[in-house]
Amino acid sequence: MRASPVALGLTLVALGAVLLLAPGCGGLGLGQYSDAAQLADTSGADADSGPTHGNAGNGADSSGDPPVSVGLAGHTWAVDLKDVTFAEPPGMAMVTSLMTSTILLFHATAETSGTLDLVVALAAPDGTQDACQPVQQLPTAEWLNPTFDLNKGELDITISHQTVAFQHALLDATIGADGQTWSNGELSGRIDGRQLSAALNGTDVCALVQSMGGACSPCDDGVVQCFDLDIQDIGGVSAGAFADPPSGC
Repeated sequence: MRASPVALGLTLVALGAVLLLAPGCGGLGLGQYSDAAQLADTSGADADSGPTHGNAGNGADSSGDPPVSVGLAGHTWAVDLKDVTFAEPPGMAMVTSLMTSTILLFHATAETSGTLDLVVALAAPDGTQDACQPVQQLPTAEWLNPTFDLNKGELDITISHQTVAFQHALLDATIGADGQTWSNGELSGRIDGRQLSAALNGTDVCALVQSMGGACSPCDDGVVQCFDLDIQDIGGVSAGAFADPPSGC
């Protein structure tokens, strides 16, 4: 059975959201719509190619944004996937309407002069923390006040017991001077369609990516089977109480 464009779109949104939900997370709640995705961190190597982020490497001096003037530990931000821009493939935008909840909650647990530690959890449809979902630790990000930059190199994502490499995985965003908002965030990476095809029962992934307005390009070995996943305009607003661990169902 071959996957539809909507099924592929849901899978790609799952890839992006699961990347945000960090290694080992199985609690996104997307399994009812698509193949459940589970992430395992396999490399901390820096990426040297793939989509380029506008914020990466920008501190207060080079970006023009004012530095954050408050401590960030203890702050929580809500990011709604319905408000982001799916740059690649652009057709993924239609998929968020099929998701029960599209809000991710990010919580800062520690901050130093050069690092920022974040955890993330799925919100309930009303925007409050979903007590049934686990809290996941994100890898430590570089903190270039007011921008954080999480560069994970390559990650392995397991879909239907198949390993799919998420290459050149990057996440960054700028935090407002009062610590209350995120802006100009971007999540990007590159996926080998051959691996994703094996996870989707032989689906012609490149054809489906094309149907969603994207295109495959040469992989590192020259075969035209890889494509970019690029989610831009990630913004966040201050959210309410955050519990780690959650209270439970």
